[in-house]
Amino acid sequence: MRVDVTVATPVAGRVSRVELAFSENGRPVRDLQSWLGMGGHLLVFGPSAGAADPDPADPATSFAHLHFTGPPVQYGYGPNVVFTYAFPAGGRYQLWAQVQRGWQLVTIPITVDVSPMPTGT
Repeated sequence: MRVDVTVATPVAGRVSRVELAFSENGRPVRDLQSWLGMGGHLLVFGPSAGAADPDPADPATSFAHLHFTGPPVQYGYGPNVVFTYAFPAGGRYQLWAQVQRGWQLVTIPITVDVSPMPTGT
């Protein structure tokens, strides 16, 4: 199974769309299954979340757990699984998307470089 990930120009403080498009042999995958009651999960770790001594007041220490709750299609979920999230600060974020297919959990690691919030906004 192939997964194409798109995060269009993420900027801190603005809602970003994290989209996963699933395909297999050039055809859309439409049989993703619900896992833990949702069509997909996304874990987000901010740039300093993994630091040896993170500052809990630093917004870049963020952790988020998001759900895809789009309606299932005829045979399950897919081919697109979309999450929205406002990254709190600029920097490099580590994301892990999880979906289920064929009763197996599939985890997709994603790295996102987020631009800092523009000055004056």
